[in-house]
Formats: sequence, C-alpha cells, structure tokens
Amino acid sequence: MKNLLHVFSGRAHQRGPAKPGESTDLAGAGLSETTPLSEGAAPSTARRSRRTLPLVVGGVAVAVLATGTAVYANAHKTVMLDIDGQVQEVSTFSGSVEGVLAENDVTVGPDDLVAPAAASSLTDGADVVVRYSREITLQTNGNATTIKTTAVDADELLSAYADRGADVSLVASRSQGDGRTDLGLRLSLEGPVQVQVDGTTTQVEDGTAGVDTILEDQGVELGELDRLSVEQRPTPEALEAQEQAAARAATAEPAADAAVDATASEAAPAEGTATTEPEDAATTAPANPDVITDPRADDTQVTIVIQRVAVADEVVETAVPFETVTEEDPTRYKDLDVVTKVEGVDGVQTTVNSVTTVDGVEESRELVSDELTTAPVTKVLVQGTKERPKVVAPKPTVRSTPAPSTSGSTPEAAPAPAAPVVTGDVWGQLAQCESGGNPSVVSSNGLYHGLYQFSVGTWQSLGGTGLPSQASPEEQTRLAQALQARSGWGQWPHCSSKLGLR
Repeated sequence: MKNLLHVFSGRAHQRGPAKPGESTDLAGAGLSETTPLSEGAAPSTARRSRRTLPLVVGGVAVAVLATGTAVYANAHKTVMLDIDGQVQEVSTFSGSVEGVLAENDVTVGPDDLVAPAAASSLTDGADVVVRYSREITLQTNGNATTIKTTAVDADELLSAYADRGADVSLVASRSQGDGRTDLGLRLSLEGPVQVQVDGTTTQVEDGTAGVDTILEDQGVELGELDRLSVEQRPTPEALEAQEQAAARAATAEPAADAAVDATASEAAPAEGTATTEPEDAATTAPANPDVITDPRADDTQVTIVIQRVAVADEVVETAVPFETVTEEDPTRYKDLDVVTKVEGVDGVQTTVNSVTTVDGVEESRELVSDELTTAPVTKVLVQGTKERPKVVAPKPTVRSTPAPSTSGSTPEAAPAPAAPVVTGDVWGQLAQCESGGNPSVVSSNGLYHGLYQFSVGTWQSLGGTGLPSQASPEEQTRLAQALQARSGWGQWPHCSSKLGLR
C-alpha cells in the first residue's frame, strides 16, 4: 500500500494539478481513471484566501489515497487453483483465468479441460480447475479402445462409465522399456483400493500410490504374459451384505409363499366388484431434480485385477492304423494257411496346439502343427497259389517168399520185407488227413505235433530238434518219410488205411 501511495503521490507531484478534461494516468496500478471537470462550474466563494490552499490540497490527497486503495483491492484476488486434483490457494493481480495460469507456469493443450474457460475474467474467490487429457486403453464390454479422458483418477472414469451401464475396465500397458506398468491414470485420490490376484483380494488403504508401488508392497510379481487391469469391484462390506441378503431371501421365500396362499382368499374381491391396480411407484413418483448423484458408488472400490496367463504347447499323439496286404506266392501250395511275412505296426499322428490359459482356465488354442511323425508299417501276408500235383499213390511192392527147398534141408528164414517207400502227393494227402495241412498245429492233449502228428519222442528218435510243430514243413515231411521207411504206414493207422496205403 505504501508503495502504491508513493507512486500516486510521486506522479501527482511531477505532473501537478490535472487540467480540465485531462486524464490522470494510473498505469502503474494497472488501471486508468478519467476525471473531467464541468466547464460551467463555479467556485463556492468568489474570493479564497491562500490559507485555504493547504486544506484543499490535503483533501485532494485523501481522495487519491482512497481511490488507490479501492483500485488495489479490486485488482488483487485470491483464487483456488486445482491442477489435476492438486489444490492450492494463490494470489494474483491478473484479470483472467489465462493470466493466473501463466503466472503459475500452468500450460494447457487443446485437449485439456479448463474451467472456467481460459478467456474468462477472473474474480476474487474463484475456483480454477485444470484437468489434463490422457490417452488410456479402455476395455468396454470386452472390446479394447484407446480414448482420451480428463478424469482425475481411475475411480472417477470407471464410475462415469458404470453409470451408463457399461462393463468397463482400464487395461495397463506393460510395454515400458523399464518393465514398469503404465496405467495412464492414477488409481484413486480418495479412499483405499483392492488388489485381486491368485484367488485372493487384499485391501490397500493408500489409493494414491502408483500401481507398481502397490504391487511391490503386496509382494506381487507379474509374469511376462500376465494381464493387469483396473476395475470397480464390490467392497468387502458390499460382498458381505450381498451374501447376507441372499441368505435372508432364501429363508424368507418359503414363509412369504405360505403367507400369500393364506391371504389369497381374503384379498380376493367379491364377484362383480371392480378392482384397481396399484400404481407403480417407480413410474408415478416424480424425480427430484435437486438430487445430484455422485458417480462414485460407495459400495465399490477401484480394484487392481491380476490375471495369470500361461501359454504352453499341448502335444497329442494319435495312433494311425496299419494296412494289410496279401502277396501271392506261386511256389507255395494254395491249400496251406496264409502266413505273415511282415508284422504290421501302427503309425503316430502328432498334433501340437498352443494353449493359452487365464488363471488356469483355457481361453484359446492355436494349431501349431499336425503331421505324421511315425509312418505305419504295412502288414504283409503270403498266400500260396501253387496247385498240388494229383499223383496216384503207388501200390506197395511186397517181396514174395521163396518156395521151401525139396532137398530136405531146413530153409533159411526169409528176411522181413522192407516197408515200401511212398513218394509223391501222398504225403500232402496224409498231412491233410492228420493235421489239416497245418504244420504248427498241436493236438488238444498236447502230445502230437505238426503235419504228421509226431510225438516228441518219435521226433527226437529221428534226429529232430525242438518241437515238431516248430519245424518247417519240409523238415517234417523228410522225417515222416524216414519214419515210414523205418516202421511202415502203421505209424498212421487211421489215415494210411483211409488212403489205401495198407
């Protein structure tokens, strides 16, 4: 004030009294004042003594002082400056919102919110609010969209969208070079927040801390693929209230049904009586225009939701059945059983899927490969096509006994005739009769083996090794012929008689 008065008095002293119609410059105070005098004004007395001059000058000085004080009071203002939720009281002589922002080094862009508008005049006691615009990723009803918002925190933004009935969440970016999580928006300037991870929900009292700070304090580590979003979830108190309400409803429902049944007849109108439906209070009660609803619901809290994401290859092997082919062998008799030349082996078809799970539940799968990793081995059977020759079995040749000698001497005993050796197709017929032509067959009692139903003892006496049913058909036929040459057809009494061999 002293400085202002000094300016006023100094300038008055330099310039002297103002002339009629002259403007008195008060630019030093940021103001101007024009004080014209009336041309027809007459002094109150025709004669004025010089003693009255100091009184007049003193009166002028008092008038200037009073005017300067009023100008100072009107120029000086105290306003509340709210910069993105940070409020401070500032003093200014500026006459506009733009001016007070410039004085406090507040720079705003075209997408930022300023209220009142920057060009508005500034009054003492005004509130000047600045909200910076931010670009965030908002997931609405499952669709991710990048938007610009001037909301001061996540709580405000989510509440606004929830009020529209949208299912929304904020998606944090994890592509920062330093590995930190960028939400693009503070969590909450008021009240606690919740952290939901690994099936548990924890309340954190300081909601102003950043996401990374909160997770670090809670000992929560994020995997490379884990997802972080911010949502509004019911508070623990709200969840408890919901559970209690559900329990009460479950208990009250049977009693309510019984009460309705008991009073139905009493409440029913008499026949012919007109009834009037009660009006719906929701439609008849007028809305109160004076009630302003805060978009921040008291029963919800900003919640940091961590989803554990894992991607793994799922390998599935499926058997591929082998094929079977039959080859014809012109050197093998067609009446012999089909034999296996190559055993069949199933192949393997291997399918690899990349499976993404979120908190242990499969979310999606993508086919990586589907190929035949092991080819099947074809089973090969051999079927003979050779016809057996139709050879008539020769008659057994019996050596005749010589006539007794007439010389009177005792004749020598004739040697026993050798058993005739039979060759040709008779062995095939004998084998067919004895075993059905199966070289590996074994009798039901386990004593006789192969084409000619050898006993193990007989087989070994002929020089055979192992079991007869394990020998080749050629070996069995060779030893059968040796047995017939040694002991005759009586080794096969039934079949040799049937074939007319004895």
